Amino acid sequence: MLFESGDFKYNRNHFPAPGRPGQGTRNMQSAGFNEKYAEYLSIVCTKCGITPADVEKAKGEGPAAVLELVSGDQWSFGSAAWFLRTQCDAAIEDGLAAGTEAGFKSYIEDCVGTTLTDDRIAGWQKVMALKQW
Repeated sequence: MLFESGDFKYNRNHFPAPGRPGQGTRNMQSAGFNEKYAEYLSIVCTKCGITPADVEKAKGEGPAAVLELVSGDQWSFGSAAWFLRTQCDAAIEDGLAAGTEAGFKSYIEDCVGTTLTDDRIAGWQKVMALKQW
């Protein structure tokens, strides 16, 4: 999340300018995942302030409106945990729990669907050096 959000500076995709409409939250998930996340919150969290009707209305207005539902700090930071638990298989979660670079690589490449770059590895190594996972 640190890498994707520019050290938590961004909640919406800005790069390359002007960014991808609807892409955001702290883990910069795509608009499609934001829609799934909003739907999830509207069903499982009755006190979240996001109803199924809110989600349907936002979907009708477009990806930016859906992102708006989940972009506040209350939901934006939780999107990564939701993504890992609901969009990745258990082996990915187990690999991350093992704390190995291979587990991180599998998460980035096989679940997130992007390239494991040197910048991502460096960020992961800094977090792992904290030994607080």
